[in-house]
Amino acid sequence: MIAAIAGVLAIGTPIISSSVHLTTRHEASKTADAAALAAADALLGWIDAEPCLLANQISNASGFELTACMLDLTDATVSIRFGIFRTVISARAGSPL
Repeated sequence: MIAAIAGVLAIGTPIISSSVHLTTRHEASKTADAAALAAADALLGWIDAEPCLLANQISNASGFELTACMLDLTDATVSIRFGIFRTVISARAGSPL
């Protein structure tokens, strides 16, 4: 019985850990997309706000840390840090022209 429990824990723990990381990665990706879109909208004048401040507010509201916000003439690129290993994910948005 103890061997069966140890086997379940040995197999289940890495699977659960990987699932949590994958779920968090998807949430961070969605947050990065939303932050980049909001920053680009502010940059293009669709929203009356400072682009990087808005991106920071969105990332903080979702529980992630904004590590970079770069603005071009019509594009915004943001990077968000997440997870135990401090993984960084980026997103870019802007004018299609």
